[in-house]
Amino acid sequence: MIGAGLRADARAIASMPITPTPRLAFVLALLIAAWPASARAANAVDYDLDIAGIGGQLEERLLAVSELEQKQDDPPSSMQGLRRRAQADQDTFRRVLRSRGFYDGSVEWQIDENADPVKVVFTVERGPRYKLVRFEIAGLPQKASKLGTPEGLATLGVTLGDPALADVVLEAERRLLLELTRQSHPFVVVADRNVAVDHATRTMEVRLHVDAGPEARFGDVEVTGLQQVEHDYVLRRLAFAKGARFEPEPLEETRKALLESGVFNSVVITWGRREDIAADGTVPVRITVAEAKVHSVGAGVKYSSSEGFGGRAFWEHRNFFGDAERLRFELEASELLYEGELSFRKPDFLSPNQDLLLDLKLDNDDTPAFDRYALILSGGLERRFGKRLTLSGGLYFEQSVVSGADQDNDRFTLFGIPLGLRYDGSDNLLNPGKGHRTAISLTPYISAFGSSVQMLVARGTESFYVPLTRSRRFVWATRLTLGTIVGADRSQIPDDKRFYGGGGDSVRGYDYQKVGPLLCERQIPTPGVQCSPRNRNHPIGGRSILQAGTELRMQVTDTFGIVPFVEGAGVYEPSYPDFGEDVQWGAGLGFRYFTVAGPIRLDVAFPINPRKVDDIFEIYISLGQAF
Repeated sequence: MIGAGLRADARAIASMPITPTPRLAFVLALLIAAWPASARAANAVDYDLDIAGIGGQLEERLLAVSELEQKQDDPPSSMQGLRRRAQADQDTFRRVLRSRGFYDGSVEWQIDENADPVKVVFTVERGPRYKLVRFEIAGLPQKASKLGTPEGLATLGVTLGDPALADVVLEAERRLLLELTRQSHPFVVVADRNVAVDHATRTMEVRLHVDAGPEARFGDVEVTGLQQVEHDYVLRRLAFAKGARFEPEPLEETRKALLESGVFNSVVITWGRREDIAADGTVPVRITVAEAKVHSVGAGVKYSSSEGFGGRAFWEHRNFFGDAERLRFELEASELLYEGELSFRKPDFLSPNQDLLLDLKLDNDDTPAFDRYALILSGGLERRFGKRLTLSGGLYFEQSVVSGADQDNDRFTLFGIPLGLRYDGSDNLLNPGKGHRTAISLTPYISAFGSSVQMLVARGTESFYVPLTRSRRFVWATRLTLGTIVGADRSQIPDDKRFYGGGGDSVRGYDYQKVGPLLCERQIPTPGVQCSPRNRNHPIGGRSILQAGTELRMQVTDTFGIVPFVEGAGVYEPSYPDFGEDVQWGAGLGFRYFTVAGPIRLDVAFPINPRKVDDIFEIYISLGQAF
């Protein structure tokens, strides 16, 4: 009777509608989710993996594709599951051995269930390595027949007699297709691949049959995806002309140029099918773009013990009139300066690869050398020649009030013609590991519109980046700078236009602008200046500068690096370096934390030959390498 009652109650409960409270439902959900996980954890078979018989790169390859290795933190729930993983790895390891030319290799495994944790041991025997003795290419066009010769095969990465590696065969196919595409065959395919392995002679023979398809030339261009950007802007970015021989490089150059404009998130370039070739041999090209947001904002901060905290913020419109024009408003502030700048850039002004630049800037500087209030207007043209060389020229107007150690609230009206040359042969903007950079500026200031000073200011900087290892984790970087001002005495030159040294962008280890001549230094009077405790040891700049620096950039891990460095500079009163004067040297150690946006820099620097006015050390924090 009792059992029957229980069964009746159970049936009644089962048939009752269940409406749990939210709290009860949450608890039940946790119990349901946690119970299977705890059960799996209790029954999981923990294991260690060992591969015997090999080492080096081959072992690393096997571990990289091993299911046992990749899922070791998620052990199977039974010994049968562990055996399935071992069997899968055995098949995978055999394929890897064959791909590396070890066609007679063997892979065996065993499991020691008595070990704690369970031990899975693979025994791998490579055996003799097979050699590639023949590589034939059929179907080549007559003009590309040399690709089938030993010299041509070498350009594809194939050398007869070398180990029979699958990677070599696949890479040769890729290079072959690319080379034939470069020779105006955009529809080339590998129609057939035959790989024969002779176990008796331990050799491999490869025969490829290519279908090159017809030759083609660039045809009409179709652009899709445009919303706010003008169609003509895209056409001006084309690196090829209609009717030119079809080649992949101009297409890639076009894609990069469109992405670098900043107005597109993505650019995909495709071409038609074989049946789309026109009677004149041209093939249509399609450019599919996705426009980026036109507005962007950004900010950055930096710090140095000599210059204090500083920050920069900007707002930018990247497509102001629909032709990728850039309007940018930028503010920069620190303990030494306050700047506001409004700039405008119009690409392809009067000619492709030529930009119109307009700029309005307000400056309020309070530096160790001078106080300055300035309004600056400038305009000019910037023209690119190829990917790396840029020339610029324009007009410059400045109205300023400058108060320096040897000048007192002098008003200046300056009219200049700035000319510039930039060559960037480096491989990375913020973290270069190879190449060099050249920057030359030349600005004559002339008597016009009430100009106060006639002079010529010239400055040149050369930076070298030499990789010491193939991976470029160790890079030797060197920077040399030479500057001169001719046409006016130092006393006539505004303090803000003179040369100064010292600081995070010059000679680390010295205060900002403190490298060079100081007012009333060593109790020596400065002609025409009344020395006092207030102005003693203030930097007064010079008409020439010679600066050098070198550092060893060592990337220890993927995210951390160490950089020892030495820098020095001399600032001179004449228009040419006076090697009889002292050069101030600094040295230190830097630390780098590598991010997607570039390395974050922390430098600690010490003066090598300090003067009484110099501090013991300086600290610098910023984004990007020092140069």
